[in-house]
This record gives sequence, structure tokens and C-alpha cells, in this order.
Amino acid sequence: MSEKKQGKEKMTPYHSQYYAHELTKRCSSEKIEKLSQSLFNATVDMDLHPRAAPSFPAPFALVRSTTPRSECIRMNQFSGLLVTALSVMVAAIVSGVRLKPYLDAGAARTPPSFMLYPVLIAIAITVPIVFLLRKLQGKKNIDIGPVTFNDRMPFIALGCIVYAVIAMTFFYDRTPVLSPLLFPPSQNQPGQPEEPDQPEAIKISFPAAR
Repeated sequence: MSEKKQGKEKMTPYHSQYYAHELTKRCSSEKIEKLSQSLFNATVDMDLHPRAAPSFPAPFALVRSTTPRSECIRMNQFSGLLVTALSVMVAAIVSGVRLKPYLDAGAARTPPSFMLYPVLIAIAITVPIVFLLRKLQGKKNIDIGPVTFNDRMPFIALGCIVYAVIAMTFFYDRTPVLSPLLFPPSQNQPGQPEEPDQPEAIKISFPAAR
């Protein structure tokens, strides 16, 4: 009991001779002891040589560690492409909504406040923000949460969103006033009925009698 409490087991001369006999004895292939001896001798060396150890587990470890990361990067890039496409669609819908009053009024041209001014303001806001994000993150691709924007996608996505907000907030007019420079007063403005043509007076001159 004292040996078990101490957690130590002593090898007696009898046990050492017994294990030596079991390890060195030879059995014929017809006896069952041959199988037991093979199982007894089967051992796995867990202490691999430090130079040989990385040759086998390292490639599998690298594959397991890099595969989820690559899939995550692809999903983030796909999310960035999807966000860019949605922003372009939103900008197109906003332009269509703003163009409808001009079409209803029969305007042949739109004023600069319809497209030129919102686009210039959106560019002035988008370009500095994109370059600032690239400088802060230290790379060309911009990561915003789980979304990755590549190359020119941040300019397109952010520019379309800023354009839509500015156009609907500051330049949306449901009853547009047509400028007299685009429609001179001498011409009939769109939406007004055309005046009927008046007959022209024809003057006939006769030679004076002598």
C-alpha cells in the first residue's frame, strides 16, 4: 500500500527476467502466441525527430489553416461586388424618379441641377474618403466590416450612395420650373397647347393710273 501511495512501482529481478523472456522469445506461426507477441511489440514513437516531424504534419496543418481564410476572403469580395451593384441600382432608380417630373412636363433638356451638381458634389466627397481609408488601412482594397471593396469598387459604391442621398435631399423637385434660357418665351413651353396658325395677310399692289 505504501508503494501505491507514493505512486512509484519498483521493478523486481523476477519481473525483469520475465519481460526479457517475453521480448526475446520466438514462436512458430501456428501458435496464437505469435499474434500476441506482435501486438505486444507494436509501439508508436510519439517523440519524432525535430527535423523529420514537420515533413508530414506541416502540409496538412497549412491546408486546414489557409482554406477557411481563403473562403472568407472570397465571401467578403463577393459581398463587396454585391454592395457595389446594389448602389448602382439605387442611383439609377433615384435618377429615374427625379427625371419623371421633367418627362411629364415635356422638357427636352434638364437643367444642371438635375445631374451635374449632384455628381460633382458626390465626387468631391467620395474621392477624399476613399483615399483616407486606403491610407489608414495601408492597402488598396478597403475592408468595411465583412465587406471587401477591390480596385475601383469603393469609388463606385460610395459615389452612387452619396449621389442618391444628395440628389433626393437637396435637388429633388416634384414640380420643376423650366428655365427661360432653355425655353425662350417666343416658343411654346412644354405642356402648353400650341396656338393655331393664323392666316397671313397678302398685299396686292396695282400700278397707278396715268
